[in-house]
Amino acid sequence: MQTIDLAQFKSLVNSHEYFIIDKVLLEKYSFLTDALKGKKTFCVENPETSKSIEVFEQVCLYLLENGITRDDHLQVIGGGATSDLGGYVAASILRGIKWSVYPSTLLAMVDAAIGGKVGINTRLGKNLIGSFHFPEMINFYFPFLETLEQKEINSGQGEILKYKYLYPEMRKSETLQELVLNCAKFKSAITENDFKELNQRKILNLGHTFGHALEKSSSKTHGECVAWGLKLIIDLYQSELSSKIEQDLGEIGFLHFGEQVNFERFVGFLKRDKKLKLENQIDLIIPELQGGARIQNIDMDKLIKDIESYEHYSRFFK
Repeated sequence: MQTIDLAQFKSLVNSHEYFIIDKVLLEKYSFLTDALKGKKTFCVENPETSKSIEVFEQVCLYLLENGITRDDHLQVIGGGATSDLGGYVAASILRGIKWSVYPSTLLAMVDAAIGGKVGINTRLGKNLIGSFHFPEMINFYFPFLETLEQKEINSGQGEILKYKYLYPEMRKSETLQELVLNCAKFKSAITENDFKELNQRKILNLGHTFGHALEKSSSKTHGECVAWGLKLIIDLYQSELSSKIEQDLGEIGFLHFGEQVNFERFVGFLKRDKKLKLENQIDLIIPELQGGARIQNIDMDKLIKDIESYEHYSRFFK
């Protein structure tokens, strides 16, 4: 993991041949358009919807048709959806090649591009097809953050909130760059010790069990849904933190969820969560009062009943 300036960015691009990039970045940054001339570049349009089996196949065929080999080093430039797709291509093509990533959104910098989880979506849920494949390098080019739309900033802020509960010292970060690097280092340390998510890495799913189901059932961004998923888990199973999460949500402008999702649809996605186990059990990540989190196994039927009896049920569901 390293912070790079414009000259270093151009040098890195110049030293590689194969690229996957969010098309929007080419429209925003002329230096990328110039640097990628003559390179073998697959442009991703609408990254989140492009996290599909169909686009995955298109990318693989493009790279194979353009002569990629096992010795090549794939470069992926974009937000979390682009890095998920690009990383899964790298993990799969020719049975796995090296890749590096240049995260371009706040969400990608603090979470999505860190830790080697890569994959694509299906109509049944997010990231249900994928692998674990660490990037060789994560390159932080912070000027990317200067052109983000507000919804992208919101998404990143929602994910950052998760880290503040897992590691309270994160709240002492004085600048956005410092906060980004601290989040990335925290996640990297955990994922290096538990790459395949067999134990400690599971805590990084804080807010995500409900968050992913909310995301698939609403128009909200990933990070917003993670933040509200964290609110749900706290209200249901750690109510002593309820006032704190309300204050935190208010500070980042998340005053209301803003829409009601169909509860049956929400439950349908909840039941297809990757963390669902045999005998209808699921691991929930519950924040501790003094920071950190515990992993608690719960029966899915009980979980659904708990949500149905939730005091603020109508705040989210219809």
